[in-house]
Amino acid sequence: MVCPKCGYARQPEDKECALCGADFEILEKEEEDRKKLKEMARKQAEQDEVPEEVETAAAAPMSMDFDENSDNVCPKCGYDKTPDDKECSNCGIIFKKLEGRIAAQKEADKKKQKEEAKRIAKQKAKMQKLAQEGIAKEKAKRKAKAKAKKAAEKAAKVRDKARNEAQEKIVKNKKTMIGITIVVILLIIGVSSVGIYNLPYFKEQRLEKKRLIAEEAEKRRLEEERRKNVAYFNTNKETVLENLYSKLEGGNLYWVQQELSKYNYPELDNTLADIKNKLEEKQLFKKSQSLPASEVDQNYKIFIRLIELNPESKLYKKKAKHYGIKFAENYFKKERCTRADLIEATNAIDTAIKYGGKSRKYKDLKNKLIAAKLTFYEGNENLVMAVKDYGVERKGPYAGQRKIFVSLKNISSRPLHINPEFFSMTDKNGRRVPLNECSNSLVVNLQPGTEVRGNVYFNTYSKPKSINFDHVLAGNISRVF
Repeated sequence: MVCPKCGYARQPEDKECALCGADFEILEKEEEDRKKLKEMARKQAEQDEVPEEVETAAAAPMSMDFDENSDNVCPKCGYDKTPDDKECSNCGIIFKKLEGRIAAQKEADKKKQKEEAKRIAKQKAKMQKLAQEGIAKEKAKRKAKAKAKKAAEKAAKVRDKARNEAQEKIVKNKKTMIGITIVVILLIIGVSSVGIYNLPYFKEQRLEKKRLIAEEAEKRRLEEERRKNVAYFNTNKETVLENLYSKLEGGNLYWVQQELSKYNYPELDNTLADIKNKLEEKQLFKKSQSLPASEVDQNYKIFIRLIELNPESKLYKKKAKHYGIKFAENYFKKERCTRADLIEATNAIDTAIKYGGKSRKYKDLKNKLIAAKLTFYEGNENLVMAVKDYGVERKGPYAGQRKIFVSLKNISSRPLHINPEFFSMTDKNGRRVPLNECSNSLVVNLQPGTEVRGNVYFNTYSKPKSINFDHVLAGNISRVF
């Protein structure tokens, strides 16, 4: 179903058009009235219409049983005549009279037809006028009804708006009165100090004020205590230090620590620095004695700190060397290592070598850590590279050539063309060795954020000192073994 006015789709239960707003009930009544008027006009026209055979008969000339178009026969009986005959020799009719009667009859028929046509036209015009007047009246009636309906709806909206505004005003007045009442009640409560302290807000304020007062009192107490302690220390400096060193040598570390806490002020730090370092040294050494040897990480860090506190101790250096090598060896026992782990392990082996580790074992372990470091990406802002030396190939098509695994990653914002000719090696003697063979995977147009891996081969038995990659756009990268 569609709207009769605009053609928009409608549902059977709709009363108004969703598009143009037309009232379907009014439109349907107008359509019914229009059909009724058309039916009345049609019936009236049928009543006033002259049948076709009658019109034809009225329009045709009266025959009066004779042929008027023949000049050689009698128009009435059809008997032969001559042009000079005045009357029929058979039926005796006078031709002049007969012609007059025929002409008069024709004239009367024509006049009658004209009057009939005028009457029909007048009747049709009257019916059309009545139909138009009826339609106009009905339209005016419908329009007036619709206008009255809209006026009623508008008046209802005005009434609803006025009622809503009145209700809102009442609610607003009630809220105002409630607010005023609350303010009055609070003012009444405020008159009494007991009422004030019973309110949570004022309770919090009172507690906050008490806390601030307590903090201020504590600050004054601590400041007074500091002043007294500093004054006492400065007055009895030699006696206090003698007691501290005596207790420290006697192993009473807890007492020394408690006593030092009394003088833990910035102005006394320089004076008490030596005794504090000795106390920390004894505490750390005592802790190391209680730790099992399997706790390599903690033992190593403790003895590194002990060397910082007492650099002349051979025992600390020996222990640092021992746990340093263990700490470095543990790096290769971890399932997954980070760059930070590698740096710590490298520092540990450096510490072990520094404090007496001149053996080949230490140097081999250092080389292994360096090789492990090379497996992490390093480079510049465009390209990073990781490498690993697999030594000289003994069998296969690359026998006698040094095999080095390389991995390149493009960290720039543009593609980089990788050419094997960009690779070169510098051996331990400082000689530059050109690339001999490489994996096909290394010949690639490396897109941003992607990486490529493969093997490069150099025709030398010498150990590498560095692997170099020299690119026109990405720059130079050198990984030192």
